[in-house]
Amino acid sequence: MKSIIILVMMSLVTLTFAQKQSKVEYEKNLLHTNPLPNLTRIVLKYKKELELTEKQFEAILFYSFDNRPVVDKLVKQVLAEEKKLHDEALSSDEDVLKKSEKMLQLRREIMHKKTLCRANIRKILNKKQFEKLVEYYKCLNGGVEQPKYIACKS
Repeated sequence: MKSIIILVMMSLVTLTFAQKQSKVEYEKNLLHTNPLPNLTRIVLKYKKELELTEKQFEAILFYSFDNRPVVDKLVKQVLAEEKKLHDEALSSDEDVLKKSEKMLQLRREIMHKKTLCRANIRKILNKKQFEKLVEYYKCLNGGVEQPKYIACKS
């Protein structure tokens, strides 16, 4: 039963994600709106190599399922605020720096969420698993694009 629930949740996350934007576009937007690492995707993709238990996998998946929609919304808001600021800077003498506060606060919220996510992953994984996760993250160039000549160690 747990396996079915996990499969349904992963399908929902994937379906929702696919409806909104491409994976590459999403990752570029997420990287653009905050400088912190996106570790969840790497954990879920390399669960076998990281030797996750079912309990660990479920904990990370459920956390992601609960929090990703919030971060998605924040990313969209940052992009909308940036566009608005850009357009206003071309057509108005308004103080753009003052108006940028909302966008900067949204970025801080994303960074806060990402920091909580990393802390959650650290709590769920053991030290060896977390170190291996960081190695994969670095090897995969942050997970955004993997050069074909790089083969990450298992």
